[in-house]
Amino acid sequence: MTEEIRVLVVDDSAVMRRAISHIFESTEGIKVIGYGRSGKDAIEKVKSLQPDIVTMDIEMPVMDGLTALRHIMQNTPLPVVMVSSLTTEGAQATIDALNAGAVDFVPKNFAAIVQHDEDFIRIFTEKIKYLARRTRKTPAPSNLHEQVVQSFQTKEQRTGIPPKRHTQKGKYDLVLIGSSTGGPKILHQIIPQLPADFPAAILIVQHMPAFFTKSLADRLNNLSKLRVKEAVNDELVVAGHVYIAPGGHQMLPESKSDGLHLRILDAGDDIIYKPSVDLAAQSVARSYKKHTLAIMLTGMGKDGLRGFEELKEKGAYIIAQSMESAIIYGMPKAIVDAGIEDEILHTEQIAPRMVRLCQQNAVVPSTSY
Repeated sequence: MTEEIRVLVVDDSAVMRRAISHIFESTEGIKVIGYGRSGKDAIEKVKSLQPDIVTMDIEMPVMDGLTALRHIMQNTPLPVVMVSSLTTEGAQATIDALNAGAVDFVPKNFAAIVQHDEDFIRIFTEKIKYLARRTRKTPAPSNLHEQVVQSFQTKEQRTGIPPKRHTQKGKYDLVLIGSSTGGPKILHQIIPQLPADFPAAILIVQHMPAFFTKSLADRLNNLSKLRVKEAVNDELVVAGHVYIAPGGHQMLPESKSDGLHLRILDAGDDIIYKPSVDLAAQSVARSYKKHTLAIMLTGMGKDGLRGFEELKEKGAYIIAQSMESAIIYGMPKAIVDAGIEDEILHTEQIAPRMVRLCQQNAVVPSTSY
């Protein structure tokens, strides 16, 4: 029998505490072991109750959630999921929280939480289980040096098949990055490391609702040498720029006579992911005629697998984030299980590899196996 996930719920609203607790208590495998009304409560109860995971509001009296989070991460680190208001200010605070160590966030949609919306509950409880169990079972690497060496190897080298190498006629002109749970924190470790003269354009599809992607783009722009922005409809994609798909919409890159443009559409009620990595990748595969570098980062599920398979068929080079460095090894695992990755890299290896692959006349393994 699987051991129950022990959750501490922190929110200054009694209504929200009861509603969130009811969601967890109605879910098999999750147990609420305590409550907090402020950041000060959170710090004290993390120490005394030792939960597996904490859900925490950001705006609270006595001590706000962001201050409490920083204290917890420094003194008693454990997974913390922020419950954030759907406002511009709430989104900015959430991005700060993710950078301070929160593993993920849940939009504070009062109606969805109190009325027990089925889709919201499923996503919320799945996140809690994934994040808590990953922390429980992550072992210390037995041979870190060997893992790092292997992670730099190509797929052919890892499997023992002699690599067939060739020099491209040109370079990778476009980078497509897909990510979900834990993605903002990883993106903050990658994008600011890229040089000002990075020669390719970068498209990012991060699973996030509206408001949050704009705050993410602004934060990355302030920290990066490249221009980072939330994508707008019909804009021309320019090398050295980073475009983040707007939350609640789909971003479909399309080639026109003057270059690659971004078509931004309403997501549609029948589409789970808004934005979707699959839809963006499929659009690139069907429209973009130059060389594409596709990177799959942390996240639950398999969004992006079909799109990356189409990109692979068109000659794209594919990188999957390593299990050791991914906060949730779901989306990159789907790529690896399908056998379409060219490399598996730790987070700190991705930016240098991007630079190398996007240089003129990059030497890369052949995609023929």
